[in-house]
Amino acid sequence: MTYVQSNYGAANPSASQGVTLTTDVAVGDLIVVSWRTGNAITGLSDNLGNSYTAQNDDGLANTFGTHYSVVTTGGSCTVTVTQSSGRIGVAVHHYSGNDAAPADNDTIVNAGTATSSASPSFTTSVADGVVVSPWGGSTTPTPDADYGGATLQGNGTGRLYTAHRLFTSTLTGDTADWTHANTGYTVKAVSFKSAAGGATTRGNPFNAGNAFNGGRTFAGILR
Repeated sequence: MTYVQSNYGAANPSASQGVTLTTDVAVGDLIVVSWRTGNAITGLSDNLGNSYTAQNDDGLANTFGTHYSVVTTGGSCTVTVTQSSGRIGVAVHHYSGNDAAPADNDTIVNAGTATSSASPSFTTSVADGVVVSPWGGSTTPTPDADYGGATLQGNGTGRLYTAHRLFTSTLTGDTADWTHANTGYTVKAVSFKSAAGGATTRGNPFNAGNAFNGGRTFAGILR
């Protein structure tokens, strides 16, 4: 699997937030959307008409979750999340070389108050793919080295951050770990599979809007 790009957007208050990817998406590519909202989301779509599948809203009144799409119509892509009103943040990650049925594992949310946090543990079913970990809280967090990142993306209007890990061997009992100031938090992890027989690669670190370092990205948007 190859990482292509990431982008984000946030607003407060707003009934919707759109995020446009700089590079066109191609048929078969994987789009992963993490979001956090002030109220339950009422829609998630893109301008190309691709279908998105929910990866568990974790019982948080549909205010913290992840969707994904395997692209059926390529082109310039803007993903939009809608709600009734309130704060809203959306992070979009784009990959190629994924399996046609890419969903692998989806953990429930861990939540609490502390100076560190971790997703529930998970084991991948394959040796090549990506794990995306969204994190929500009232301070700026730092992901651990495995999920570590290059450039923090954020504009001060919300409390959602995402980090990812491209992996090339099976992850067993892994967690996505974060450190931060003492705060309430929510965190989870979602893994996706590379195409059968494919290998995970690092992609192009120079695409506009990317935060990329050593095969990982760190994007932040605030709720």
